[in-house]
Amino acid sequence: MKTTESHTIGIITSLLLGLVIISFGACTNRNSEELQAIRAERATIEKNLTTFDTLDYVVFSNQEWTRLHESHAKDIKVFWLLRPTKTRPLLGV
Repeated sequence: MKTTESHTIGIITSLLLGLVIISFGACTNRNSEELQAIRAERATIEKNLTTFDTLDYVVFSNQEWTRLHESHAKDIKVFWLLRPTKTRPLLGV
């Protein structure tokens, strides 16, 4: 009788240990996917900030208007509020 109980306890313990190992494996895969997503998001943010710095400190500051397409699509119009045009008077003054 004791042998049967010991055998049953051993089987139950093995099954529970197996479930624990499988659960940890699932958590590791999910965490790995989340980590990859976070890394990809950070890489995108870093790329965007680098692009912004280039456009701000190089293109805008040095008035390299031929490079303005790097930040503005062709259908975007840029207006300078302090520079009047024929159709738009100076604003705020």
